[in-house]
Amino acid sequence: MSDALKRQLELLSVQIAEEKFGRKASWLLYSESSLDDLLASRDIVFEKKTVDDSGWENLWQNYIEEGWLTEKVYYCFKEKTFDDGRIAVFINPSLAFGTGNHPTTRLAARLLEKVAKAAVMLEIGTGSAILAIMASKLGYKAVYACDNDIRALKNAKENINSNCCDNIFLWAGSIRAVKPTFKPYLVAANIISTALKEIHPYILRLHPKYIVYSGILKKEGSSFISSLDMHGYQPEEVLHSKEWSGIRLKAET
Repeated sequence: MSDALKRQLELLSVQIAEEKFGRKASWLLYSESSLDDLLASRDIVFEKKTVDDSGWENLWQNYIEEGWLTEKVYYCFKEKTFDDGRIAVFINPSLAFGTGNHPTTRLAARLLEKVAKAAVMLEIGTGSAILAIMASKLGYKAVYACDNDIRALKNAKENINSNCCDNIFLWAGSIRAVKPTFKPYLVAANIISTALKEIHPYILRLHPKYIVYSGILKKEGSSFISSLDMHGYQPEEVLHSKEWSGIRLKAET
């Protein structure tokens, strides 16, 4: 299995187990959603089996640790408060839709935190809503978030309610449903780079002040940026963590 495919599966919250037999290897992929099209497009021979519920909603607590999204924002799985101005984001990651553990989530968090203000933010592919909740607690006036996975939205709604963020508005779908008259201050998306390229034209028509992209392989960073129609935008900051990159674009006017 190629590194690129492994990273793509990780971003899709697929659990991967490798089995080796001498010089041969096979992989077990545990996924709630179908991987047929993805695997077939890469000419990968596979066999599907239905397995019993693993109880991930409880088992994740044995493997995932709390930690810092940024120097100011802490993600936790039990309610926590700070008395020095730091922020706690309380989440139940459910089927690992977003725990804060992945470098791409932290990159996106750092990039959007630096330009936070009392304005409107739009997040595409919200997952557990960890970034939307963080934005709400950083002072964004309103946060609109969408995801095309109904299970992710159920988890997102639970986390939003747990954090008492009544200025976050969720919907099932994608940015294609957003009217061009909607003008957010910032649009954020932490998804695979191929999906970022697909939604980029729809983001451009909204003309936000800032665009935050994360989920880009570090080795593909330059080619990713050059592939985008900047149309009045310039890269303002690029951050790296392990093999991943994130970028914040700023409108020139």
